[in-house]
Amino acid sequence: MGLDARTLLRRYSLSTSAPMPYGPPRQHEEAQLAKELSVAKLTKELEAERARIGKVKDAAQKLLRSAIADLDDLLDNYYFVKKSTPGASGPKATAGNEAKVCPVCGFQTTPSHDGRAHRYQERKKRFTTAQLTAKGMSKVS
Repeated sequence: MGLDARTLLRRYSLSTSAPMPYGPPRQHEEAQLAKELSVAKLTKELEAERARIGKVKDAAQKLLRSAIADLDDLLDNYYFVKKSTPGASGPKATAGNEAKVCPVCGFQTTPSHDGRAHRYQERKKRFTTAQLTAKGMSKVS
């Protein structure tokens, strides 16, 4: 007959590096063709799904932009202010301006201080002139 190994490999289009498939070469080709067709079918289905998702996404974005534009139109004539509680008139202008006499020392200082300045003294007593100077205060006459 005169058929050598190279002629057989060319006839069945098999490479020398690939292992021989199980079964006759015709069944192997049909299985390979079925795999390729199923992969192609899945690819087409995925591309169709991607296109459908893209259309839905575009429609949702268009609807969102429309809603935002409507909301902007409605709010053009309004401005927002902080709601105040009844009875709250805000900070008083004279609260920090009054010079008070310290209940512990019995005199005024510049800058003024009150009983809280004496919180670290074990026995509450008047500040001496040295302590007032150290704290940056002076006695008002």
